[in-house]
Amino acid sequence: MTRRQKQWLGLTGGGLLLAALTVGGWLWLAPGEPFTGLVQAQEATAPPFVRLDTLFNDGRARGLNAPDGLQIQYEAHRTPNAGGFPSELTFSITNRSTSVANAAFFLTQAPLPLDAAKGHKLTAEIELQGSDPRTLLGIGYHLLGSAGNYQGEFMPEHALAAQNLPGFQRVVAALRPATVNGNVAQVLPRVSLMNLEPGATVRGTVRWAPSGGADDAEPQQAAARATAQATAAPVSPQQMLIGASFHRYPGISERRFGPIKMDYQFARSLAADGMSGMEWWQGEDRYDWAQVDAWAAYHARSGRSLLVVFSGSPRWASAAPNQPSAMDLPGYAAPPAKTYWPAYGRMVRETVKRLKGRLVGVECWNEPDLIGGFTGTPTELADLCKMVAENTKAVDTQVPVICPQPESPRGLGLVLGARTTQGEPIYQYCDYIGSHLYGHLPNDAQGQPYSSNAISDAVQRMRDASQRFGVNKPLAITEYGISGCGTTGSPAHPVTFGQMPSADAGEAMYQAIRQFKSMNVGLLALYSYDHGDNHPQCRPGGSFIRTMKRGPDGAQQPDEAVIQRINQAVKEFGRP
Repeated sequence: MTRRQKQWLGLTGGGLLLAALTVGGWLWLAPGEPFTGLVQAQEATAPPFVRLDTLFNDGRARGLNAPDGLQIQYEAHRTPNAGGFPSELTFSITNRSTSVANAAFFLTQAPLPLDAAKGHKLTAEIELQGSDPRTLLGIGYHLLGSAGNYQGEFMPEHALAAQNLPGFQRVVAALRPATVNGNVAQVLPRVSLMNLEPGATVRGTVRWAPSGGADDAEPQQAAARATAQATAAPVSPQQMLIGASFHRYPGISERRFGPIKMDYQFARSLAADGMSGMEWWQGEDRYDWAQVDAWAAYHARSGRSLLVVFSGSPRWASAAPNQPSAMDLPGYAAPPAKTYWPAYGRMVRETVKRLKGRLVGVECWNEPDLIGGFTGTPTELADLCKMVAENTKAVDTQVPVICPQPESPRGLGLVLGARTTQGEPIYQYCDYIGSHLYGHLPNDAQGQPYSSNAISDAVQRMRDASQRFGVNKPLAITEYGISGCGTTGSPAHPVTFGQMPSADAGEAMYQAIRQFKSMNVGLLALYSYDHGDNHPQCRPGGSFIRTMKRGPDGAQQPDEAVIQRINQAVKEFGRP
């Protein structure tokens, strides 16, 4: 999480970047175009019939392959006997414009009537290589009314592909009528590309099967069922470490809210005042330890530990000192200038020495896939993590090193694919891998999902990415939170997290921690106790985990019902 407000996209609810794509006015692609073109299916309404619609965020229309537009090469064809995927789309798209671009390949000539009994299911295998981790690609549906008027779109989390993973990923968009509004009468299956930044390139292959009934099992459902069973069953005695982020403890939050009422086993440094930008590194071999010491003394009490994040460059050391960053600190996102790399290693060593005996781990960089989070190369990211690991272990071999965590599991290809200058994989220097996770909810005590964005799906994505790179490391999630506006409900729990009563939100947090434990996550950090944003719908009380609520006068105050339930989970599932 960063100091800058994150933009939460309700991927399952419609109204996204592609909402302005019209049903009329499609661009019909033919073999005579100045790119590979279309090999049309024999049946007019069956894949691989493809038509393309594009949208630029600045609202200006551009021609295909115009100098200031999207450069597109693609081919759609049949692939007989291809493991149940009879049609294939390959494409290469580069955005030459100055605006963020979006595109949709539609897979049928005309909309399909909504099947009110079974719904619809689109299944695909996707291989995706991209130059910008912000680009999203997935399968799903445009949702239309009886007159063809736009009603939204459907693209759940497990219909999105991750970039830069080896091999094909299986994705599913299973649309059930109960999940859409009553005005939806037709659907258009499509492959969607979103958030293609200026200058970015994405190449991919999508193998899809014809749209069918939605009653077939999705690939993650087996994992979800196993998780639901584990949720209802006793949890194994092996426990995980449970910590949290605190923004202004010690500091203004203590004066506003009083002592921290939530139990935690470690505090993570990134969100803390004076710690998030490595402000203590004042110059080559020059440090100001006052804030480090105050933070450590406050949190490393009663058996608690500390998780230090080595992320960002102080402006004086940055390779790009005037470059904006997501932390609103100029120069932060760039790696240190090469002349300061030896000093960076010494800084890591001195910091670990000062906190020795109180560290639960150290973490390399924060959300390198976030815009303004890291602007170096993957090689520089791996080299910096190697430096953090080697200097930490030189002081204390028992301190675990956590690989850089992307803001979602879809960014793990960027991290796990990084190699050092010597060609070593970054994970060679990490004891934990994982990613941050926002907006995913658990099952309740009866095994019913709180949301279509499930924790089990996300953790399975982390494990799948690990397996694709041949990595067998424990999982850590150093930021977990729930955006009230980014979640969707379920038939069993139609109310979103942001609108739940405190007792229900506390139960959801308890079950979330329990579900992470049941899926053998080794380290979990909640984000955060005192975020400070008091949005009336998305984060009541200013915390993603609802530890704060708005009082009768509108001011924030601790939410005792949620905090007590989190404390119970820490007691039951946290490592003693």
